[in-house]
Amino acid sequence: MVWNWLNTNSLAIQAIALMVSVGVTVFLVYYTRKYVSLTQKLAETANAELLSREKARKVRRDELESFVRALLKTLEALEVYGNIGREALEKTIRESKGLAWANFERFTMLAAEIDGETAQQAQALKRDLSWLNDRITEVRSNRLGIGEFSVTKPSLDAREWNSALLGSRSTLAEMLKKLV
Repeated sequence: MVWNWLNTNSLAIQAIALMVSVGVTVFLVYYTRKYVSLTQKLAETANAELLSREKARKVRRDELESFVRALLKTLEALEVYGNIGREALEKTIRESKGLAWANFERFTMLAAEIDGETAQQAQALKRDLSWLNDRITEVRSNRLGIGEFSVTKPSLDAREWNSALLGSRSTLAEMLKKLV
């Protein structure tokens, strides 16, 4: 009986199956297009994010390069102890820009983005430049003026001063080569 009904209505059943098949195909085509469109938007967003990160990385690298150049310029104005006398050195220190302007935390953070070696160099520079800045501050705070006198003399040890100054200049020059 069922077979008889199926045989009698086979064309109708085929038509219904065809309509369901066409419906499923239309459904799949519609959602495939939506999926392709969504995937394309995701890819464009990912590319935009990648470009944005690359641009930000370049800006930070340029900032570090500028920082290194400014530090080198500041250190160039300072004299090596021994080339001139102590009083002339102190005068040079007092007239220098000093290093109080330098944000060493930002400097080390920027350097860490380059590579491990640069990050280590930045840590050593931070230590040496902080020491130099302390000596500069010390010299400036012990300035002799009219009607004033200084009880303490700044602790400018020639070996330590030269080591910190020349070492910092050398390390900064190496960093600059990597950045350019």
